[in-house]
Amino acid sequence: MPSIDDYDIGQLLGKGGFACVYRARHRISGENVALKVIAKSIAAAVGGPDANSISRVKNEILIHSQLRHSNIVRFMGCFEDDHNVYMILELCNYGNMFQFLRRNGPLSESIAVVVIQQLILALEYIHEHGVVHRDLKLSNILLARPDINISSNDCMNDKSFIKICDFG
Repeated sequence: MPSIDDYDIGQLLGKGGFACVYRARHRISGENVALKVIAKSIAAAVGGPDANSISRVKNEILIHSQLRHSNIVRFMGCFEDDHNVYMILELCNYGNMFQFLRRNGPLSESIAVVVIQQLILALEYIHEHGVVHRDLKLSNILLARPDINISSNDCMNDKSFIKICDFG
């Protein structure tokens, strides 16, 4: 059974209300992943005494584990200990769309078209599977390549240019 001891934890990639996401490396395989760490105490405190938020975490895991699409961050597994629930996810090294736009300004029209097309493909897929992403925002759209200011033809050929994350 996987445990936190199987991973070398690296830099913090992002932080939300319930969780922190870290770059991590599996000690045996050497694979780099994103490790989403959800503190059970925070989830229970935010969810109230009925700990309904713990069931929401389990629901997020169930939903994400069933989704397989090139524009959705790949779910690779999960485990828990007494204090946290851990989700092992595909690592998207290049940040999110919010960070990108803040650094670089607006997208060109041709690149924006590609981004929107890929978002639509991902949303269409999750809707076909009975899932509604209730928190789609720029910080939940990850970049799967280092430079999106390239020709739109290159973007059109790269079907996994952006990836949606966070199904909590």
